[in-house]
Amino acid sequence: MSTSGTAFTRRRSGRPCSPFGHGLSYTSFELGGFRVSQEQQQQLLLHKDRPAEEIVKVAVSVKNVGEVAGAAVVQVYIAQQRTSINRPPKELKGFEKIHLEPKGGGNVTVDIPQRYAASYWDEDAEKWIMEAGTYDVLVGQSSVDVALAGTFTVEKTSWWLGL
Repeated sequence: MSTSGTAFTRRRSGRPCSPFGHGLSYTSFELGGFRVSQEQQQQLLLHKDRPAEEIVKVAVSVKNVGEVAGAAVVQVYIAQQRTSINRPPKELKGFEKIHLEPKGGGNVTVDIPQRYAASYWDEDAEKWIMEAGTYDVLVGQSSVDVALAGTFTVEKTSWWLGL
């Protein structure tokens, strides 16, 4: 096992020295108005012969509570509640940047195809697997700053190839 990097630091002490996304702004932000939903999205013209794809839609309101204009990066992490293999505690699956004036606010939506949010590579089957179960949606401004949390569910285990 490697003795460097965020994964080792996290296992050893529980908190990295410089978490991903930490300290990237000169102002402060508050996250709220959180909502997670699952929606069907029709395939693009190039793949219209494929069935509609399930999308995990994460909506967040962001407020600049500081005295200067700045940009917030809303990060969306996914964690499988019960997994059949050893997976990371959470995985970054999407992010969105928003520029806000002092005391200003706005909304951010991050759309993640469910199969990308929930899948991992199955080495035995040589395919991606999306296991049935409940997944946590963790939202914050850094890898250790989880300000909001919700869930989505995958109803049926499936394997797939390609991107």
